[in-house]
Formats: sequence, structure tokens, C-alpha cells
Amino acid sequence: MKNLYFIRSNGEKRLVRENIDPEIAMGYINEYIAQLNPNYKVYYVRTWYSEDHKGTMYDVGSHSEFFLVGE
Repeated sequence: MKNLYFIRSNGEKRLVRENIDPEIAMGYINEYIAQLNPNYKVYYVRTWYSEDHKGTMYDVGSHSEFFLVGE
């Protein structure tokens, strides 16, 4: 199991959800986005593995704020 984090543009890493199955991470990401800004629509998702963060990064259109599924 992994944790889901939101990484703000200033580098702050905020825990969103603990012990999640990475297969359903996008569901939790969509829930979190809806809480932050109900009018924001995710038009695409770009993912990659980050050696720096030791996990999978998710770019959902912000280009400066990301989600991380990792340790």
C-alpha cells in the first residue's frame, strides 16, 4: 500500500490519503480536486516515476502542482 500526497507549487507536500491501492489513485485525486475547486475539470493526466520523490507523479493539468503516490 502507498500514500497519496498533493505537492503544491511551493514544494509543500500534503498528505491526502494513507494506505491506498495505487490502482484506484485517480478516484482519490478526483475527490480531492473536487474539494479544492469544484469547478476544475481534469482534461488529461500525465504520469511518470520520480526518482526524487520515490513514487508515481500525476500531473492533472496544473503544470506546477502535482499528486504523488509513494512511500
